Parts: sequence; structure tokens; C-alpha cells
Amino acid sequence: MKQLQSRHIMLIAALCGMMSNCLGVLFNVAGLYFNPIAADFGIGRGDVSMAHTIASLGCAVGGITGAWAAKHMKLRTITLLCAVVFAGSTALLAFTNSIWPMYLLSVFRGVAAGTAGTVLVTIVINNWFTGKVGLMTSLIFCSAGISGAILSPILSAVIESAGWRAGYLAMAAFIVLFYLPGILFPLGIKPEDAGYDVLVLGGGAAGAKAPAGDPAKPGKVDPVLYVLILIYACIASCATAYIPHFSGIADSYGQTAAVGSAMVSAAMIANTFGKLAYGWLTDRIGIQKSVWIWGAMVIAGIVMLMRIHSGAMLYAAAFMIGLCYSLSSVGTALLSRDIFGIAIHAKVYPSINMLNTLANAAITSVIGFMYDASGNYNGALLLFLGGEIVLMLATTLSYRRAAKAA
Repeated sequence: MKQLQSRHIMLIAALCGMMSNCLGVLFNVAGLYFNPIAADFGIGRGDVSMAHTIASLGCAVGGITGAWAAKHMKLRTITLLCAVVFAGSTALLAFTNSIWPMYLLSVFRGVAAGTAGTVLVTIVINNWFTGKVGLMTSLIFCSAGISGAILSPILSAVIESAGWRAGYLAMAAFIVLFYLPGILFPLGIKPEDAGYDVLVLGGGAAGAKAPAGDPAKPGKVDPVLYVLILIYACIASCATAYIPHFSGIADSYGQTAAVGSAMVSAAMIANTFGKLAYGWLTDRIGIQKSVWIWGAMVIAGIVMLMRIHSGAMLYAAAFMIGLCYSLSSVGTALLSRDIFGIAIHAKVYPSINMLNTLANAAITSVIGFMYDASGNYNGALLLFLGGEIVLMLATTLSYRRAAKAA
């Protein structure tokens, strides 16, 4: 087992910066701006939140762009271009006076963040590291939760003291800061691009080794496996859309806004530490068993949320449900890699990432519509519960299918 060297520390810092921008900046702090912009423009919060939805869709497209860029461009060039577009379009938001320019700029923000985001980062990790990839992936992906937690109070204070326009300028400055390691450090999409070797971090994950697609047709994707992994990815992504609804769920149970906010915080703690634990676990017992363990805990959290409505138990339920973040970003990347192998994973992961991002955007509205129709979240939570069961079954079926094809 080789040890991490300075070049690998630089790479991890660069990839953490990319993930901090893609998920931490683009998603985790977006809600801070909804109310002040709506009040300033005299429009509804739904109109403002639509800009976030547009950015999310742009991020989905950016994943495809990132996969293309990985084949045709240098890592430093990709990072620099994304920094200019993402930071520049974010800064321009501060000078808008209506919602429509915000919608247009949101397209550029989303595509730029997605290009130097999840798909590109996963490709680089798979190229640079072998063995203990689960832990390395979770370590880098959890930076998004940490950056969101750090930026939230800082940007909130800026908005409160100087207004939302200053808040966007501050956000643009942080975007540049997070991209700096990728711009300044001599790194590449592959280690050989920078004159380095692949780093072997101990042994691989426990469990059966899945074939890289259909063995009868090397390089060809098994469509059944693709559908199974896509089902897993979409359900895992949709699960994370329930976290923003915790405030509404707490209110429907007669709890205060402070309880709802604390539930979100508990889920964010699970987001960060759960990813680290999940990556460590997959390296030791394999991905299939890890999915079932994490899935069982998420299901237990959903049942608790539906049956017990006291403050302390709501926090515990929120924490357990927050483990769904591990099954989404880290889990999808690791499962796809393990089932398809590195070569085919690089082909299928961009489309899987795009489709599960679209599914996440859709389910957010579905949850709201289900509440409007029934006056409670019971139906939405039952849908959540059923989805987690299907997610676990899809994982088992994918490994059985892969074993038969071997």
C-alpha cells in the first residue's frame, strides 16, 4: 500500500473544491436568497426558487459536458473555464433587476458547476486511485456538506447586513476560492497527464467482482444492468429531496420552525459523517451489504418520522434519513463503478447522473403536490418508504445479474 504524497493531497484539495462548488454552493445555500429576492422584486418565492430548479437542470446537462471535457481538455483548462463562467454569472446576479435575467444566468451557473462537478470528479478519482476508492470518494464528496455548513452562516450574515446583491458577490468570491487548487496545482485527468503513477490504497472492496458489461460483447453495456442501476440512482437522488421538506413536516406535526430547522441540521450532520462512514464500510464489506445496512437505517428513520412526533425522536429520525445522501452521490458512483467496471462506468455514469438529477428536480414538486392534495405528508412518506425498498432490491438484482453474466 502506497502512502498519500503531496501531489495526491493537491488533487484531493482540487476535487474537494470542485464538489464544494457543484453541490455546496449551487445547492446547499441557494435557499438563503429566496426570501430577500422575492421581497425586493415583489414576486413569489416559488418564482425565485424556479431559478434554482433551472440551475439544477443545467447541472444535469453539465455532467454530460464534464464527461466530454475529460476526453478533450486538460483539468486546469476545465477548472479555469468553469470558474470564469460560474463565478462570473453568479456575480452578474447581483446586478439583475428582474427574475428573467436570473433564469438565464442560472442556466450558465448550473452547466458550469456541473461540468466541473460530480461526473468529472468521479472520473478523476477512478483514474488516480485504486483500492479503498469508497473511502476516497466519500471523503471528497462530503466536502460539499462541509462547505455548505460553513458558507451558510457567512452568506446569511452578508445578506442580512448588506443585502442579497452583496451576498451574490460574496458567493462569487468563494467560488473562485474553491476552484483555485484545480487552477494552480499541476494536475491532470489521469495521473500520467501530470507525470505521476496511479496510487494504490490497499485492497479493493469486499464482495464479488462484477463484470465490466456484457462479456460476450466487450465494451457493450448490458441494458438490464443499466436500467437497474438507473432505478437505484433515481430513487437515491429523489430521497434527498425530502430533506428540504422537513420544516413543513415539523409544522404539520404541530412543531415549531426551530424544530424543523434542527431536523435539517441533523440531516446535514448525517450527510457529512454518513458519507465518510459509508465509504469506509464499502471498502470492508462491499457495496451490496452496505446499501442494505444504510437503506435499513433510512427506512427505520422514515417509520419513526411517521409514527413518533416528539422533538427528540424527530431529530433522530432526521439524522437516520439524512444517510440517504450517502446512497445518492457516493453510492451511485461506487455502485456503477463496481457493476460496470471503470471503462464502461465512464460511459454510462454521465447519463445516469443527468437522469437522476432530473428525477430529483421532479420529485420536489411531486411531494408538494401530494401535500396540497391530502393536507399531510403521509402519502409522500409512504412513497419514500416504498422507494427505499425498491432501491435495495434493485441493488441485489443488479449483482445477481452481473454474477450470471460473469
